[in-house]
Amino acid sequence: MIEKVEKGGPRVAEVARRIRRDYLNGTTEVAFLPAERVLTVRYGVARNTLRQALLSLSCEGLVRAERSRGYRILGPSRARQGLARIAALQFTRNEQSGRTSEEVVQALRRQCLAEGRQVLNMDIERADPAAVAQALINAQVDGAALVWADEPLLRCLAEKGIPCVALENSDRELAMDHVFQDNFGGAQQATRHLLAKGHTRLGWIGPAPGTSASSRERWLGAQSALLERGLAISSRHCAEAESEADILRMIEASDRPTAFLALWQGATIATVHAFSVTGLKLGEDADAVGWCTERAYSDLGMRLWSGRDRLPMVTWSSDALAAVVLDRLVQRERNPALSPLHIAIPTTLVLPNGHAGAVNEPERGMGDRGRMPGRFERVVARYRLSDEGGRG
Repeated sequence: MIEKVEKGGPRVAEVARRIRRDYLNGTTEVAFLPAERVLTVRYGVARNTLRQALLSLSCEGLVRAERSRGYRILGPSRARQGLARIAALQFTRNEQSGRTSEEVVQALRRQCLAEGRQVLNMDIERADPAAVAQALINAQVDGAALVWADEPLLRCLAEKGIPCVALENSDRELAMDHVFQDNFGGAQQATRHLLAKGHTRLGWIGPAPGTSASSRERWLGAQSALLERGLAISSRHCAEAESEADILRMIEASDRPTAFLALWQGATIATVHAFSVTGLKLGEDADAVGWCTERAYSDLGMRLWSGRDRLPMVTWSSDALAAVVLDRLVQRERNPALSPLHIAIPTTLVLPNGHAGAVNEPERGMGDRGRMPGRFERVVARYRLSDEGGRG
């Protein structure tokens, strides 16, 4: 892997980044960069700053200075040299940035390591968005994966020309790429499974529906399946996973639900623990469906189900999510004008006998039954990794 040698400070690095984006993305048909005087005006820098940026690009083998002709573009090999360093931005103490966010970051690290890239973890809680963007420039970061994003941060990253992709709980209304679990489809699938077993009174154990994008989407997925039968979840049958007292109160009530949706790993653990405290048995006294990553499934089973039957679990691949994030960052670096996509990673309902139920392919069921109400409708159902030269 060719190491960058962008010297001369963050301004030089920023100009070099913009030249790569505008002229060295493998799509330009010209043989030479524009004249220096044109580039200085375009990027608003002094000629000395521009020349340092061009020297940096020459050292990378992307351009070559030719007497009386300018800087020759040496070909579309940038795709295999770009995105050498990725930043994962998150709020480490944010209540929504928990176990799942950490698993996603670890998957991103594994993917980058396999492809010869670096990952920098950055805690941006309470940080000024402009300062965050400048810190990424100073660290010579080529792209950012945002575990949590908002409008001010997105605007500052765009001004610096840093390609970025949001994942998991970022606000879906932001005009940027989003990659996340198929929360709606997975919850819908879990609810339909319980309904097919004859349950009509379901309980909800997990975050309140409006606390994050994922909780909202899972709630809507569950409600859509219930509405097909003319049913709904009563407010009496909802409990936060962190509140053991509320869970126990719901389980021990005379009108307790006959089945529970525990659609987070923490909620799954809390549900199993609560039933063990009461002496009731999951699978006999009540049914439940849990949720976790494919990697966590085996470990969770050893911790929770030793000597007892497993719960049906909705699973998803954090490695698949990381692969899509990297692929989308590469494409966005090559072409910053790409339209934003919402990309849902498929989920699978794994049944207690060890067999997988149907994989929830997000492109299916996009009729009335598979549609998210209003503005929360899934924009993209299935995503295919780029075949154009790979990700590098």
